[in-house]
Amino acid sequence: MYFEKENNRTKRNCKVCKSNAHGCVKEDAHEKSKGDTWICGDCLEFIDIVNRKHPDLFEELKSTLVIKGTKRKRTMSNQNNLSDSRMTEEMQNKKKVNFIIPLSVFNLSIKNEDIKSLEEGQWISDTIIALWFEYLKEWVYKDNQSILFIQPSVTQVLKEGLTDDFSMILEPLNVWQKKYIFMAVNDNKLNESGGQHWSLLVYTIKENIWYHFDSLNNFNLGEARFLVGRLQEYLHPGATPKITAASCTQQDNNYDCGAYTMIYAQNIAEKLTREDHTNMAINKYFVDKEVTKSLRN
Repeated sequence: MYFEKENNRTKRNCKVCKSNAHGCVKEDAHEKSKGDTWICGDCLEFIDIVNRKHPDLFEELKSTLVIKGTKRKRTMSNQNNLSDSRMTEEMQNKKKVNFIIPLSVFNLSIKNEDIKSLEEGQWISDTIIALWFEYLKEWVYKDNQSILFIQPSVTQVLKEGLTDDFSMILEPLNVWQKKYIFMAVNDNKLNESGGQHWSLLVYTIKENIWYHFDSLNNFNLGEARFLVGRLQEYLHPGATPKITAASCTQQDNNYDCGAYTMIYAQNIAEKLTREDHTNMAINKYFVDKEVTKSLRN
């Protein structure tokens, strides 16, 4: 897939994964991509899945990753390929499921443990939540300049005081052109993956109101307040921040916080982009608990 510009043939990196050979068969590896924009075969398949915007998104993502693993397996020696061909269909299917090579999507490396985290009863991994935020930013709301989705890793840096130079982090994100900022808050105290709970923090810049959506009885409210305290003077100097603990659907287990955070982010962003919305309308938000299963199954 490419877009031509003045019939210019130049070597380009894939817009999604940044590779210049990802997905190419050996015979085509020497070919140059055309124009300004190129998307490799692997990522094009993933984009096709994303663009459908259906509830089985992550189930299809899992299937896509399995397919990628079997495709790359073919690059091994002819001897291994011959051995594979002699396997029974049952053995081949088992091998496909177990052989998942990390795939780079939106500059995020999706690993086997990330895929497993989508299974029922598991905590959704930091990487999957980061992938969801990138999906919202790059595809669902890519043409909407009013919303800023901040990556969880960046939010962690802002929260934990690793730097007080917020302009260095936020200005490249065009924060002053936004109306709303979305952040996934984690209770981890360190600059690393981990923590036990996720929640969503939404800032309406003009109104200077922070809305905190927590599916576990405001377990993360203290973390959210700490983050707001650090950012407030930069985002709205001299003003007193108003933090609203929004009423929202509560999880009935100890593992669905990530799923609720992802669902809240997508649905509340959709609500805020409607022409007839009022900001106060998001101080309460409830979803059917069955929706969380659509992210996993």
